[in-house]
Amino acid sequence: MTYTTFAFAFPLAGLALVGLLLQRQRRRIFSNYSDILSLLDPPHCPINQLLSARAQPNTRLVHAFHLNNTFVSDDVGVRKQFLARAGEILRRHAQNFAGFPDTVRGVVAGVASRLPSHHGTIPFARFVQAITLRLVVCSLLGGNIPEESDEGVVFVVEAINDLWALSKKRATPMRPELLEHMSTYLLLWLPTYEHPLDFVIPAYETMWRVVAITVARAARDPAACAAFSAYLESPLDSQFGHFKNEGPSVEAFMCEVLRLHPPSRRLLRVAPSRFAGFPLWTRDIYVADLEALHRDMTIWGKDATIFDPMRFHPSRISYEQRRAYIPFSCGPLRCVAFREAPRFAAIVAASALETVCEQNARHRLVSGEKLGWREGWEGWEVKVYKS
Repeated sequence: MTYTTFAFAFPLAGLALVGLLLQRQRRRIFSNYSDILSLLDPPHCPINQLLSARAQPNTRLVHAFHLNNTFVSDDVGVRKQFLARAGEILRRHAQNFAGFPDTVRGVVAGVASRLPSHHGTIPFARFVQAITLRLVVCSLLGGNIPEESDEGVVFVVEAINDLWALSKKRATPMRPELLEHMSTYLLLWLPTYEHPLDFVIPAYETMWRVVAITVARAARDPAACAAFSAYLESPLDSQFGHFKNEGPSVEAFMCEVLRLHPPSRRLLRVAPSRFAGFPLWTRDIYVADLEALHRDMTIWGKDATIFDPMRFHPSRISYEQRRAYIPFSCGPLRCVAFREAPRFAAIVAASALETVCEQNARHRLVSGEKLGWREGWEGWEVKVYKS
């Protein structure tokens, strides 16, 4: 190689190296409470920067669902509009909460009787998904799904699952026909929403999994079943937090569900990388591992991975544990429904338990080998017995 060739190639190699640095994206995982707090609620950080840090890792959801809500946007105006609409939704739901158990019972009974079964069984995940979607659309968002629309409900929950899974495989083409067909149903059911998925996805996608895990765990515990039944009959805050004898309160049970199974196991944020003191165009991904934090034995004890709702009894839970319990994130971007969501899930779970666990009921819950999450509910079924 001549000097001229070398002199020409060296800058090219340098440019290639810079290009690799610009494309490189590192993932850093934090499971320590102080690190997670600094990531999710950094001091003196403008709200637009917090929104940008959250929105960029969620671009996959824009591609999959064409979302335009505050979870995928760094626009402060979009956030204000979303919070205003969400506030109206939650206030209306709170005003009607006394009648919510009757609404849920009607929906659960309808889904149990109409959802197609295969050889006398209904997949448990599908059972919970259909119930949750109907309640989110009708009771929470104020829409209407006709009873005869079970086929549409099944299509929508399956489409959400499929598109969510595809969104995690960035090289995989999306399926626009799924989104178009699903949107047709949702616009029919929620005509006052310009883009229903902006509200359906945040409310439904995590809620159904929390309900499913709650039912699966409570069905094995007679004391928990009794507590949920009492809450279904009297949906008051005093009943929600009531410990009876040696059994857990519904609130403690829900806290333990959310501790071991946080709605979002890991929260992703981005921050600029630096090279020689200058920010690069690439973005590092920082991961707040809430699941690891909630299972940290230095905080929760040697039984941190064991399901024990009584750890939330006032006489047992420590200040450090209360502080480290953040299933709905923390700081300015904490879930707006952090108070209402556990109560909503508890009522839905209580009605499902009433349907599949009471003696002489026409439906029985059949347990699988292990708990699922978004997937993994193989073996879990609702057995339908002829009357």
